[in-house]
Amino acid sequence: MNVRQFLLLGVLVIGSLTGPNISNAATETVRIYGEVGDGRLGTGPYPGSWVTQHADTTGRLVEYTQDVIHVKSGAFYSPTGYLTIDRGFLVFDTSTIPQTAQITNVKLGLFVTDKFDQFNDQYGYVSVLQGFQQSTDFLVADDIETCGDVLVNPSKGSSDFDITDLTLDQYQEFVLNNTGVTWIMKGGYTKLCIREGHDIENVATEKISLDGGSWATNSWDRSGLEFASADASNPDTRPYIEVTYEVVETETTRCPLHAQIKSPHPSEVGTAGWEGEVLPEEFTRDMFVALVAEATADESNATQRFFSRQANRIFDAVDAGREGIALIRLRVFEVLLSAKQVSCASLNQVIEELRESLREEL
Repeated sequence: MNVRQFLLLGVLVIGSLTGPNISNAATETVRIYGEVGDGRLGTGPYPGSWVTQHADTTGRLVEYTQDVIHVKSGAFYSPTGYLTIDRGFLVFDTSTIPQTAQITNVKLGLFVTDKFDQFNDQYGYVSVLQGFQQSTDFLVADDIETCGDVLVNPSKGSSDFDITDLTLDQYQEFVLNNTGVTWIMKGGYTKLCIREGHDIENVATEKISLDGGSWATNSWDRSGLEFASADASNPDTRPYIEVTYEVVETETTRCPLHAQIKSPHPSEVGTAGWEGEVLPEEFTRDMFVALVAEATADESNATQRFFSRQANRIFDAVDAGREGIALIRLRVFEVLLSAKQVSCASLNQVIEELRESLREEL
């Protein structure tokens, strides 16, 4: 088939307007380790009552460079009544997850280094909440009230995990529920946090036994856990999230065409019965330029105009009978498309057909 036949007998087969697009759902699982902006915040004033500390909006203890993160509620017996409430904050860079991804499963992994279970009551659990801390790089005291959408009984992103069941020196995985999955920020940073049950439900901790104790012997009753942070000396213990998602890949994902271009077999040139519409010569150039426009639809206006000019230059050479020049320009055109990562099955097919036609004319 020569170039003239290619120009005269391009066939427009309308398919995607009436039939389903061929798609392929690719499932991927990625493990993303935490960022060094994680840490813990403790409430104040210290000492102070549970009511005062639980409602604290300014914070007292700020840590975001330590090897471990504490999450706990506790009480220390003394005439002044020491209490402690610590909340843990986590940050993950989830920008690599495609915007088109359908997330199906998320697990949060924490490497448990210690646990505190002196109370061992119905509030002795930890849960995953959404973080609203101001920065992904560090914590400030004012972040103390940003662990969860509300202070008391916030929306939970996981089931409650009984502290008694935690195993030391290994990862504990929290499976995020449907609410937690929505907190994964595709194309950005995901912020999570951990709180203990007494803190979540606003139930005051009290010293279990009035044994006198002393600050030197650290006579605390506490409920919570300690886990390795993103700053841990052993990188294999850092917090992580494991995200499973699907991306449905179709031809229209990159090239939303409403048509597919095909050329007839040489034996059928000039015959009737070929399915489709035989296009007049003057439309063929426009048809090719339209395909290029659709394939580069996601690019800037300047880039679209550039590729349109390059497409027209190919046909300028064809119209002038300079098939060798047209073939060179076509090859340059392909390289430019590849450099911009523009890919479209229909356009690639037409380029291949045109290349063969040009070679036949040389």
